[in-house]
Amino acid sequence: MTIFSMVYAVVQALVGMLSRLVGRRRILVFSTIAYAVVLMSTSLIYSYETLLILQVAGALTAGVYFITGLSIIADISSSSKHKGLIMGFYLSATSLGAVLSSSMSGVALKYWNWRIAYLVWGLVGIPIGLLMLRYLPRDNRLGEDTDSRARRPMLSERAISATYALLVISLMLNSIKVWGLSTFLCSFLSEAKGFTQASAAALYGGIRGIGVLGQTTMGIMLDSMGKFETAILTTGLGAFAVCLPLVNCGRPFLVVTLAIYGFVSPMAFGSVMASIHDSTPPESWDAATGFANALSFVGASVGPAMVGRLIDASGFNVAFLTTAALSALGCLISYFAWMTSKTCQRKKAGSQ
Repeated sequence: MTIFSMVYAVVQALVGMLSRLVGRRRILVFSTIAYAVVLMSTSLIYSYETLLILQVAGALTAGVYFITGLSIIADISSSSKHKGLIMGFYLSATSLGAVLSSSMSGVALKYWNWRIAYLVWGLVGIPIGLLMLRYLPRDNRLGEDTDSRARRPMLSERAISATYALLVISLMLNSIKVWGLSTFLCSFLSEAKGFTQASAAALYGGIRGIGVLGQTTMGIMLDSMGKFETAILTTGLGAFAVCLPLVNCGRPFLVVTLAIYGFVSPMAFGSVMASIHDSTPPESWDAATGFANALSFVGASVGPAMVGRLIDASGFNVAFLTTAALSALGCLISYFAWMTSKTCQRKKAGSQ
């Protein structure tokens, strides 16, 4: 998994360059079909070394998928007044797919074996790739033209860079929070709260499912409140939600607080990514979001190690409170990004 994540992060950073070279549509079709072939090939392997090689191949093929799809959605919906909601549905769909795949893989492992699970997921990918080839729109506006210049944010290049840097930092902090706590949430439930490992895993699966509803709600908030404002609110709520499971008021209260945590935590990622789209030129979407998501994987790799070390050294309470402080810092940085963008917009509008 470490190898997969490392390669996946590098590919994310290069997705903008790939989009300009071959186009988004070709990337998505190739990624879907090639990853399906990798999954089917994995069902046939008999050595650990071959598995590692296929993990690298899988990360190379799957790494370009998410950001490319997000850029296509943003480009298609750029003139819609419900662009935020559309982007929220895209994030919800990817999260729902992750939840369903985990559940279905568990069923496959119970009644068959892991080879059958890999083979089935690979076979599913082939028709999906063919459907994309048939129905995905042709590539357009990957380069700068008159239309893209008209849709530029009202910011100077320096302001765009400063806003982008702040948003990426906030994204990384949120990634540390989400991945760090998610990795050890089952351990927290079984060790500190007395759940069995099976019930803790089941509860964690429910928490992930609730996150799908949170991302859909986030899409509605993007349209009604604004993207930066949503980013500030969701990162701030994340800091509050992290602390709730620590309050010892019985299991019903714990389940409710975990549901709140599961609902709020994924929202910050989508709102920050939408803010990046809103503050960068359209022709830079692939590169800007790809590089930002690649750096968020740095947070995803640091988070579990950091939270695990804190749990071992100081206990669950200190680990959760420290992570809440990082989330609050992310909220503050999101606020500075919003202020940078807002101030420069006012100055430019006033000069015009």
